[in-house]
Amino acid sequence: MDPLKLTTKDYFKSLKIIHFALTLGVLFFTIISTVLMEIGFESLATDEMNKAFLFAIPVFALAGIFGSNFLFNSRLKVCKRQTNLKKKLDEYRSALVVKFALIEGPSFLTVIAYLLSGNVLFLGLILVLLTIMISYRPTKEKAINDLELDYNARQMVENPDAVIE
Repeated sequence: MDPLKLTTKDYFKSLKIIHFALTLGVLFFTIISTVLMEIGFESLATDEMNKAFLFAIPVFALAGIFGSNFLFNSRLKVCKRQTNLKKKLDEYRSALVVKFALIEGPSFLTVIAYLLSGNVLFLGLILVLLTIMISYRPTKEKAINDLELDYNARQMVENPDAVIE
């Protein structure tokens, strides 16, 4: 078999690695920030900055949540129009990366706001965003349902050794 050929097993493995890395990055940054706060890291934010954070951070988080779903769904329409399974899955991967990134960005911003302000409310928001990121974990079943694959494409995706062409 040609080493440049991508099997469905490899395709979904790469999707899971991307998702895991993005989620783990936010989790590690949150843990490091929490440890820093616990060992006495001083808040750098003024009262005005704290007030701005309390307004802006939830707005960015909500924009990320709704934006990720909106852009994912609009890109999913493009994916579904593809007739070639390889192109369809390539578009799907791009749509997922955008979806992940639009949650990851506000997550990092929320961690920074927590680190600067020391406000534990931001930890709660980080947990919500991490939960959402974890729920976005890519699976074959989600791909099959999202892309509304026909019987033949479904059989190919479910076969871990099938070469995506």
